Amino acid sequence: MMHLLLTLMSLASMRCTQLQGSIITTEQRIRSQDSINQREHNLNLRSKFFPIHHWTAGNTLCRGNNYCDFHQSTKYTWCFTDYSDSWDYCCTGSCDFHQNSYVWCQTGTEWAYCGGNQTYDIQARHCLATFPCGLHQEVPGNDERHFWCYVDLRLNWDYCCAPWNTCDKHGYSYNWCYIMNSKLSDKWQECIPTL
Repeated sequence: MMHLLLTLMSLASMRCTQLQGSIITTEQRIRSQDSINQREHNLNLRSKFFPIHHWTAGNTLCRGNNYCDFHQSTKYTWCFTDYSDSWDYCCTGSCDFHQNSYVWCQTGTEWAYCGGNQTYDIQARHCLATFPCGLHQEVPGNDERHFWCYVDLRLNWDYCCAPWNTCDKHGYSYNWCYIMNSKLSDKWQECIPTL
């Protein structure tokens, strides 16, 4: 148990950076590649301690010994989630746009919205390692599917940028990003860049 706690604390302190804006100069290319390499390293480390069958399509950790599977003869994979008695779908294929305006994945013979693996909220605060940014089912006080995460053990939460959209000016005088799962969404929040 102590080893698991130390692992979670280590994962919580990891810093994962995101690719920001257009790549124009050699210096930016190198910095962006370093960012991508660091993100891949962090995701590989997370997968080492929490294999992919422990994470839902919304990027929530499955509860206890309940893994992603075809439970109760369903046609889709799912698991009970960590912070509630709710459940979420699990991806059986890649999480991508798949020629649509939103991110989704196969969950067996069905599909689900998916996405998220950022480690910062829109205020550039670290997310809990066990609850990174994602389309978690239980958005506090809201029925819509936004990217969000818990930022402390008191379960304070905030929105996160959609994985396909970075915190940037995007032609305006302030930084902002989309917080929903569709390129067609008009839901956005001001944010603080992490790079």
